[in-house]
Amino acid sequence: MRNTLTTMGTAAGAFLLVMGTASTAAAADYWEECALVDVRGQGWFDNWTASRVDISLQVQDTKADGHHVAIRFISMDKRTNKYKSWPWRHNYDGAGTSKYWDTYASDSNGRLNSIGIQAAVMEGSEVISNCLKMVPGSRP
Repeated sequence: MRNTLTTMGTAAGAFLLVMGTASTAAAADYWEECALVDVRGQGWFDNWTASRVDISLQVQDTKADGHHVAIRFISMDKRTNKYKSWPWRHNYDGAGTSKYWDTYASDSNGRLNSIGIQAAVMEGSEVISNCLKMVPGSRP
C-alpha cells in the first residue's frame, strides 16, 4: 500500500505559508472546522476521490496558555472502518496567530473514503486536548 502526503514548499522541504485563505475557502468543494476554547482548526478539500484529495489546512492558537497548537488531516478506509492519522502541522507562534498549509494526500489503494481534520492543543508531542471533524459523506 502506498500512501503519500506531500506539502508544497522550498527545496529544503519547508512548509509553504499561505498568507490568506479567502480564495481557497470560496472555491473549496468541502470545508470542515473544529474548535475548542484554545484552538481552532479548519480544512478545505478539493478534487476529492478515493485515491487523492487537495487540502488546505489552517490552525489558530486562541488562548495564551503556554501550549502550542497543531492540525492534521484524517482519513478513513471504509472497508476496515479504521482511521489514518497523517502528520501534524504545528503552530508555535503563540496566542492570536494562525498558520496555513496547502498540501495533498494520496493513497494508491483508494482508501481516502472519508476525510476530515483533527486540531489539538499540545505540550511537546503530547496531545492535551483535541477535536475531530469529518466531512459528511464518503467516496467509493
